[in-house]
Amino acid sequence: MSVSGLFISTSGNAVKATFDSLADYQRAVGGWIECVEIEAAGHEATIYLNEEGKMWSLDKNDAVTALAAGRIFEGDYIAGDVAIVGGVDSEGDTLSLHPDAATEILDRLKQLV
Repeated sequence: MSVSGLFISTSGNAVKATFDSLADYQRAVGGWIECVEIEAAGHEATIYLNEEGKMWSLDKNDAVTALAAGRIFEGDYIAGDVAIVGGVDSEGDTLSLHPDAATEILDRLKQLV
């Protein structure tokens, strides 16, 4: 199932992206994935990040760390590039990022970078 979302680099650049499989998420973040759930425009969204990003000394992703404020421990940060898609449906399948959520995330990124 193809899922639409955003790819956000450590520089804060965001582009629309499509993810078809676990391998696509892993390619986007450069390794094994970990998820952080956020809300944007009243919709659930999932940030996929490299679970070993800090161990590998990947660059801090300041913009996405700010997006995840309140969902990660105070003083923690997100390292590396990320993928952001929607939440999950009642069967646990990943959903595409809602257009309103994508717009809010992109607007917030513009303010942060």
